[in-house]
Amino acid sequence: MSKRSHKSANDERDDPPMSRLFIVCSKNNTEQEFYEAFNRFGNVEDVKIVKERDGTSKGVAFVKFQKTSEAANACEGLNGQMIGTSSRPIKVLIAASRNMGSSSGKSREDEKAQRLFIIIPKGFTEENLRDEFDKYGEIEDISIIRDRKTKEGKGFAYIKFKKFSYAALAFENCDEKYKAVFAEPKPSRSSGSPNDSSSNSSSNYGDDRYGMSHDLMVSNSGDCALHVICSPMITHDQLWRLFDIVPNMDYCKMNSESDFSSSATVVYKTQQAALHARQKLHGFEYPIGERLIVKLSSEMKSTPVVDTQNFFNNSNGANFCSVNLPSPQAQAPPQAQCAQRCFIVCSPHVLPIHVLKKVFCRFGNLIDVYLLSNRNCGYVKYASHESARQAMKTLHGAEIYGVKLKVLEAEEPSEPRKRSKMDLD
Repeated sequence: MSKRSHKSANDERDDPPMSRLFIVCSKNNTEQEFYEAFNRFGNVEDVKIVKERDGTSKGVAFVKFQKTSEAANACEGLNGQMIGTSSRPIKVLIAASRNMGSSSGKSREDEKAQRLFIIIPKGFTEENLRDEFDKYGEIEDISIIRDRKTKEGKGFAYIKFKKFSYAALAFENCDEKYKAVFAEPKPSRSSGSPNDSSSNSSSNYGDDRYGMSHDLMVSNSGDCALHVICSPMITHDQLWRLFDIVPNMDYCKMNSESDFSSSATVVYKTQQAALHARQKLHGFEYPIGERLIVKLSSEMKSTPVVDTQNFFNNSNGANFCSVNLPSPQAQAPPQAQCAQRCFIVCSPHVLPIHVLKKVFCRFGNLIDVYLLSNRNCGYVKYASHESARQAMKTLHGAEIYGVKLKVLEAEEPSEPRKRSKMDLD
C-alpha cells in the first residue's frame, strides 16, 4: 500500500488501516523498551508515549507498524505481557482511527479487526469463499449479501475470521479483485440469525462504514453512493471533512491515486443526503481552480470514469479521446503574451482543470486553461495563433471520456480599448 507524499499526518498514522496500536503501560516504560519489544513482530515506524504537561508519562503509548499483519501479531503476542524493567503487564489494543469509525468497547473493536468486507462475483457461494480464504486462518462466519426477494447474491460479502492476525493476512494477500477492507461489526439484533436474509436490510447495515452501506447502495440503483473525481492535491482527510459537512455521511474512501487526479467513493446513509451532497459539491472549487466532479453511482454506469493514469500514459489519445492527439508539449511561461483565446464548452459536465490542461497542452504554447464560476464553459489561452487554430480544428466536437467539447474562437480585440457610449448603453 503506497503512501502519497502530500498526505497529511492524520492520513499516514493509520495507513495501512489497523496498523497503529494503543498501549496502556507503566509510567516508567521508555520508547526504547517499546522498540525492543515490538520490533520482534515487524517494522515499527513510530513510538509515541503520551505525556503530561510536565513531561512525565501518562501511562499510555502508541506504536505504529508498517503492515497491518505486523500490528496484529504484536497485539496478540504482547497483550498482557511485561516489557522492560516494569512488573506491570501492558494492555495492547487497536488504536481507533477516524477511517474506522468510533470504538464502542473492546468486543466491537475486536470484531472490527476480524471482519472483512469484499466484492465478489454474483454467482459465488459460501463454499467458494471458504475455499478461497481459509488458507489465511480459521473462519468463523461468511455472510453473502442477497436480494431479499430473489435470494440472489448482490456481489458483496462479509468474512469474519477467528483472529485479527488471520484477517490481516487475508486483507494484505487476497486477490485485489476482492477489494477487501475491514468492516464494522454487525449491529446488535434482538432476533434473527446472522445469515437470515432479512438481516441484510439497510437499517441493519446503516452504520457499516467499511461495509460501505452496500445494501443501501445497491437496493436503490446505488443512489446513496457518490463517485468523486478530484485534484491529486486533496488528501483523504480533507475530502472526508469536506463531505462530512453534509449530515449522514457513512463512508469515504480514496479509490485511485495518480500524479494527475484522484477518485473516491463517498457513501451516505440516505439517498436524500447523497443527493444533497451532490447538489452542494458538484462543481465546487477545491482547491481554488480545481472543480470537483460528483456523480451518483447510478449515473457512473453510463458515464466513463476518467482514468487519468492511462490517459496520460497514452501518447496519441487512444482509449480516452475520440480523436488522435499529438504528444504533450511544454507549456508557455505564465507571463507570455496571449495571442489567441479559445472558448470551450464541456457537456454534460466539466472535466477537471488538470485534465483539460493536459489535453490542450498537446498543441504547444499553452498559457492557461480556466473555467467560469459555476459554469461548464471557460477559456484556453495560447501564445501562438497556430496552436489555438490546431486545438480548435482537432478538439471541436471531440469527446474526452464521454465529455463532448466545443472549442471555438473567442473573438476579442488584441489590445484593450476605451469603452464607448454604445458599450455603456
